[in-house]
Amino acid sequence: HMNMVTVLLPTLVIVLGIADAVHFPTAFVNELRLAPDDRVGALKAGLMKILVPCFMTTLTTMAGFLALSGAPMAAVRDLGIFAAIGVGAALLASVILMVIAFMALRDDVKLPEFTIINGWLARIISVIEHRPWRVGLFSLILIALTGYGALHLKADTYTLGYLPDDHGVVLDHHEIVDTWGDYFPLEYTVRPVDGVAVDSPKLLNAMEGFVEEASRLNSIRNGLSLATVFRRSQQAFAPDSDLKQPFSGPLVSQLKILTGDPQRAYEWDQEQPAYRDNVFAPLMNREGTLGRMTLVGEMTSAQEAKTALNELDVIAQRHFADLAIVEPAGYPPLYVKIIDYVIASQAQGFYIALGLIFCLMLLWLRSFRLALISLVVNVFPVTIMFGVMFFLGQTLDIASATIAAIVLGVSIDDTIHFMAHWRKSEESNLSWSEAVAYTFEHAGRPAVITTLLLVAGFPILMLAQVKTVFYFGLLTTIAAIAALFADLFILPLLLRLFPARRDAYGGTV
Repeated sequence: HMNMVTVLLPTLVIVLGIADAVHFPTAFVNELRLAPDDRVGALKAGLMKILVPCFMTTLTTMAGFLALSGAPMAAVRDLGIFAAIGVGAALLASVILMVIAFMALRDDVKLPEFTIINGWLARIISVIEHRPWRVGLFSLILIALTGYGALHLKADTYTLGYLPDDHGVVLDHHEIVDTWGDYFPLEYTVRPVDGVAVDSPKLLNAMEGFVEEASRLNSIRNGLSLATVFRRSQQAFAPDSDLKQPFSGPLVSQLKILTGDPQRAYEWDQEQPAYRDNVFAPLMNREGTLGRMTLVGEMTSAQEAKTALNELDVIAQRHFADLAIVEPAGYPPLYVKIIDYVIASQAQGFYIALGLIFCLMLLWLRSFRLALISLVVNVFPVTIMFGVMFFLGQTLDIASATIAAIVLGVSIDDTIHFMAHWRKSEESNLSWSEAVAYTFEHAGRPAVITTLLLVAGFPILMLAQVKTVFYFGLLTTIAAIAALFADLFILPLLLRLFPARRDAYGGTV
């Protein structure tokens, strides 16, 4: 089904498919320039040069998406699985349709010169050749700033915050809070130890103390327990009684006397109509072995709810001690556990994607040095993305936790094409400057065009009113720009710092 996560699929597949398809006409055009009278030969030569790198980019992108297939949430799993299928289909379509399009191209079509892009790439080459320390220093400062933000990025989810401020649900929430107060329920179960009943005086006093102290917290408005039922009944039937007097007897029998009906038998069979008149049923079971308390507070994020639960746990330990086991129940603790589990599993998915991509690069490049440099370069856009999230005041939530693995799989694409040509230049014993020129000539222009397509495509998601989709578009756009910076500036500098070693036969090691 389409939902707030899988709604990203069409844009993702279209943008990524087009970005990969860009490399095919670029390769064909380069070969056609060398042999303008042999279109079939240019087609074959172009395919030979581009098919394996494009296949590798598709594999690594699919690896990034498939890392999400182990997520506990079905929507995130679906995003990973079907995005991987879409990217694979895009490669197949590119191979078939681009070949047909190239063969159908008229002979009199003027081939583009890309003057602006070529001039821009030439200036970048000049900068990294003549001012490498400036580029390196700027990169280190950028990594330090965003790395600080990434390390201090908090994981949290506030579902109400996904919606725009003028959404009906948000407006209803504010109206309820303004006119009535906080309304979010937090349930607790009370399991007395052996020999103690739920309505025993000691436990009733403990419940009353717990609710009273809990209500002093900023996140809690008030609470309800068996003790609350008695106090309200006492106020109604005996208004002159001392409401501060501690409990001294079993609640059920006292309440029967208080209401003037000591012979009344409360119905515990849920199938009977009289069960609805049993004031004790919502707060205890018939045997007195299980009780319930309800606190009412503000609607909070997962981490704020977790903090409140920890504070309430300390209060519960102080009041109940050895009388009963008190545990949070209902939706909030489940919500906190789900969010923690999802964030942890997505972090695991990122590391799985990292490992898969490294292994694929190692197998293809047959060089630990090049594979490791490729990985370092492509962690850079992820760091930038997380750093920007921190400085924008965003948190890592269910939706944004999936982006890291996706960005890693996407950003590695252009790096693969750079590395394919760099490896050829090393095998040809070119110098570093010659290798940079050769690599930029064959992979630089497609990388720029690919990034322009991503920057044009991903911001479409920013038109969405749902904030998770908006930030997905914003962050992937930032990551795409950071990935291009890493390929054009950081990658050549790392390859200069860690050049290939030559063996006795002149080959690279």
